[in-house]
Amino acid sequence: MTRIKLSGLVRPEDAELATRLGVDFVACIFYAGSPRYVTIEQAWAIRRAMGSAVRLVGVFVDTPTPIVQRVVDHCRLDHVQLFGSEPRSTVEGLRPHAFKAVTVASTEEAEQAVRAHPPRRGAELTDPALLLHFADGVGDPWSLVPLSARRSAVLIAASGIGPDTVGGVVTDVRPWGIDVWDAVETRPGEIDRGRLQSFVAAVREADRSSGPASDATRP
Repeated sequence: MTRIKLSGLVRPEDAELATRLGVDFVACIFYAGSPRYVTIEQAWAIRRAMGSAVRLVGVFVDTPTPIVQRVVDHCRLDHVQLFGSEPRSTVEGLRPHAFKAVTVASTEEAEQAVRAHPPRRGAELTDPALLLHFADGVGDPWSLVPLSARRSAVLIAASGIGPDTVGGVVTDVRPWGIDVWDAVETRPGEIDRGRLQSFVAAVREADRSSGPASDATRP
């Protein structure tokens, strides 16, 4: 089953909706430069509104490790996504499970990212190992996902993946997981109920139509 990560939440009611629809991960952004930035207090309200089956991800950009760890502890984050210039050692040193997000514009760059950020030792296939963010302006970015990314716990992200296109992405690429944000928003941080419902339904229908995942991507 393709995992769904919903990023940039700022409202508890959107976390409740994500839980009802079966979203696997929700992400709060702790980067002040983002229009979806949240405070620790907002993130804690989102955490309390989530169901127990949904995992909370904190997104950070070149934030000092002690501050990241403080937010992890305060908000009970399940995962940490590092979206800056953080080295592999920082990813390895953070608890709980941390993973890197890398912006790429070609299959070659995506391959390099997968090689540079393999799953951490002891991690399960239910834990993200890497997020590949395809740069804006790349046409049909899902066509650039390398085979190596389909054999590991890699999330793919691109603005072009929305309710109308995600079914084809799942069918053609069979990714471990897909990240979505602006394609299901009314404005930054505020989720459109109908768009998110359509997105989740399209992913699940594509999962059913595509049959069982390979052993490499099955948890």
